[in-house]
Amino acid sequence: MAHITRTLYSAIADTRTTREVALYNKKSDIKKGDYVHVVIVTIDDNGRSRDIGGDFFLAFMSSDSLNKSTAGRVVDYGNGTYSVFFYAAWSGEAHVHIELILNREGVLFLKNMLRNKEKLITYKAEYTDGTSTEIRHCALVNEGIWMNQCEYVNQHAMGNTVIICDKPHNFTCDQLQNVTHEVKSMNAAAAAMITDVKYIFERKFVKPQLKGTPIALQIKDLLQSPEILQPCTTDLPVPLSDGYWKDRTGDIVVKFKTGVLETDLLDRIVQSNCSTTNHVIVLNFAYHYGAFTNRAFLERIYQAKLAVQRLMLRCPTTKIVIKLAHPRDNAFIEQTIHSANWVFYDINRMIRRVFGGIGIHFLDIWDMVLSSFKKYTVHMPDTVIVQEVHLMLSYICPELVVSN
Repeated sequence: MAHITRTLYSAIADTRTTREVALYNKKSDIKKGDYVHVVIVTIDDNGRSRDIGGDFFLAFMSSDSLNKSTAGRVVDYGNGTYSVFFYAAWSGEAHVHIELILNREGVLFLKNMLRNKEKLITYKAEYTDGTSTEIRHCALVNEGIWMNQCEYVNQHAMGNTVIICDKPHNFTCDQLQNVTHEVKSMNAAAAAMITDVKYIFERKFVKPQLKGTPIALQIKDLLQSPEILQPCTTDLPVPLSDGYWKDRTGDIVVKFKTGVLETDLLDRIVQSNCSTTNHVIVLNFAYHYGAFTNRAFLERIYQAKLAVQRLMLRCPTTKIVIKLAHPRDNAFIEQTIHSANWVFYDINRMIRRVFGGIGIHFLDIWDMVLSSFKKYTVHMPDTVIVQEVHLMLSYICPELVVSN
């Protein structure tokens, strides 16, 4: 499904509240197996056409009565016009939903501020001797001069990125127990960051859904020849459609946790381990990395890439799966800054660029979560997790996949 193989249908939408959405074609022409094509034309509050891209949309098409849904693939042409493609996977009713999550100005703010300036987001360090504890603040830095700080370096896993923490009064630097996100500090930093541009991010909470949507459709039950799907293998390109939901059920729960840095973990697997065991390694560079600067994040994943390549040389049969990020809840403005869905979308693009071409399986569940009928959260409910596991297994054991 990497190429358009079905008829395309078009609509017009815009980001101003005075325009409406109108389908170009007759609604009765849409058939099961087609692609529905919605065109978004953006204009500003003064009615002028915006001739530049960069807005961030989320889109899905669903039928509540049929329990079916699919995500839309957004294409930015860079001139203020966007296309959104939906795979008409079922017959019957369907409704197209499109939301403007961040305009270009909001995206540029996140790029230039959050993702490029160090020490904006701090972390909480806990020092202890087993009896008493002391809390200090930390930050990630790549360059600069600092004094009276505890310095933690792991070039093997983090490159030139250094964790620096305020020195504790009653403990040594070696008595660090852990470093964690401090939500209260993250919220305060985000609030201070947007003092002069808060209006840009408030729009999301006013009315993000484009006027004229949802678009009501009736899909005809005239199935064309079945789409021939590619086998689940490495380095697959991003398809026009990642699939669709047929129901809302599931019964599998998977939990796992590790406190070891990815690079250190991979290098612990020696060649002798591979002679008797086939390894499957699942890596995740998502939500806790949202507050990293671009430089710190790229340093981290590049070191992980080198470790993956070393492991592949030692153990050629090992399968490496990278679980990509998915949309999460942004319940208030500050969370929209430090945990912005655009940031996680961009993180996915960076991961694909860094790890692409070396034989990695990308477990991309963005569209699965977006169209899941469930509220977006970091930890999705069981009905979504079961589908994530099924998708992961289709990469691990593609020979066992059965089409229906």
